[in-house]
Amino acid sequence: MQTDQNIARTSTMWRSTTTLFLFLNAITLVSAASSPASFDQPFQSKFKLDTLCVSLFHRNGRIGCGTYSHDTMTGTLLHWSTLTSNVDYYSSLESVLPSFVAVIDEHEFTSEVVSQLTSMNANNKLLGGILVFNSTITSSESAYSNPAPVSPRGQNTPSYKLNPNYDYEWNPNGDGLILEDLYGVPTAYVNDIEMGTQMLQAAKDQSNLLLSVSDSSGQSESRSKSSGLFSDSSSNIPPVLAEFDLYMGPETVTTEKCLSWIENDDVWRPKCLPLGGNSVWAKAGSPSTVSDDGGDDNDGGDNDGESIILVATNLDSSSMFHDVVPGANTAASNILTLLMAAKLLGASIDDDTLNSFDKKIVFAFFQGEQYGFMGSRSFLKDVAYPGFECDEGRTVPTIAKKKDEDGYSKTSCLNPMRHDLDFMNLGTIAGMIAVDQVGILSDENTFYVHDNGNGDGLSDILLQMTSDDWSVNEGSAGAVPPTPLSSLVQLSEGNVGGAVLSGYDDTFTNDAYYLSHLDSNNTAQISLESIAKAATFVARAALASVYDGNDGD
Repeated sequence: MQTDQNIARTSTMWRSTTTLFLFLNAITLVSAASSPASFDQPFQSKFKLDTLCVSLFHRNGRIGCGTYSHDTMTGTLLHWSTLTSNVDYYSSLESVLPSFVAVIDEHEFTSEVVSQLTSMNANNKLLGGILVFNSTITSSESAYSNPAPVSPRGQNTPSYKLNPNYDYEWNPNGDGLILEDLYGVPTAYVNDIEMGTQMLQAAKDQSNLLLSVSDSSGQSESRSKSSGLFSDSSSNIPPVLAEFDLYMGPETVTTEKCLSWIENDDVWRPKCLPLGGNSVWAKAGSPSTVSDDGGDDNDGGDNDGESIILVATNLDSSSMFHDVVPGANTAASNILTLLMAAKLLGASIDDDTLNSFDKKIVFAFFQGEQYGFMGSRSFLKDVAYPGFECDEGRTVPTIAKKKDEDGYSKTSCLNPMRHDLDFMNLGTIAGMIAVDQVGILSDENTFYVHDNGNGDGLSDILLQMTSDDWSVNEGSAGAVPPTPLSSLVQLSEGNVGGAVLSGYDDTFTNDAYYLSHLDSNNTAQISLESIAKAATFVARAALASVYDGNDGD
């Protein structure tokens, strides 16, 4: 799948042993003494974690985490909050630290804290990495901050040229950490509560011991003394270390360099894997297909002059740790809304009735939306902007010699490769209803509608859905949130638009974690009632938009 953004992710192909799994390298926790294997006693053992912050590349550089080279990075576990709680000590912290790995609460894993760590690391490379632990093992109160930028897929991001409202600040709780280049700062998430509890206590004990040595020995001697302290196996505290083996490529790698990598033997061996995945679409009513004779197999006619209303959302979410992306509100609530809306239509309206409308309803679930609207842009370019063209003589049956009862078979294109060409028969796009973050509402029993002012009446239809118990209000932002509708507006140059039904007004809700590993029903409960109501409104609005001249009655 092609995209204007061209972001890629790394793989272990940077390493001598190659495998194609995303989280290829690992962090190892090591204690310097002998068995038994427990944080309560000295031991010589290893625990591997694979919930890692990895690197992503774009045309101008990289974001994400990794080590400086193939060499591992090692350090003593130290609890960052314990060290920095003493302001006087913190002012001279750099002069007393041994090589260390910072252990921090997930709610402390912010751009500000990481900036403190990396700035202190600029001169002497003492920082060996960061371990972020599950905060359910502490009593700290939850703060709804998130690592996304304040303008998601907008200003100061690789995607800003693809977003018509790139400068609007939808996400005031975001600090932009997800876009930081943390080259030389390997980072992992510790989700296991039992392991995290032991690691946290060891890090606190070692931090307190370091502070006491520093206070008693004076700053000039503290580093040499502390280095000896943590290698002393007779200490009452087992010296617990973390070692990162997380090489994600040289500092100057970009997408182009990564994908065009030539080995020393002059063989092309790309060092990264493109982001992407499969998007899904389906038409309400009888399917449209392009047959191997070039004709249309839908009611025996063609779709010239027919138009469609897209009902669309994203399939994906993201976080700093790509193996922990629950996406409960950011993605799952949207997906469930569209699935329920489709079920409501299918259960209430038969195919013959749906086929009889001049406009048709098409449901679309787009992959890779968090990375430059990849799914929606690819689909819209194929369908209409400018529309897909298969090279002459390169169309073939999707499955050789397999035809349906009417003698038709699906068609594929060999170049550019498309496994079927049914999308070519959808018709003209008249507008889009997009759904975003409806599982957690900013205001009780209230949805908001956002549009670009050219939405084929879709906003008016949605606003009519207000009932005695639920409200659908006009959004006050005057902008389109980053959704598949952004792609339609941008690619059509504003000539085609639509409306976004969301759970927020002018900013994302304060009570949810946007693009975070904490976007889970366990940390911010999703309202199934609001999802069900959103699905009802979407189904009704989609039906009204294709029925009787679009007046919504």
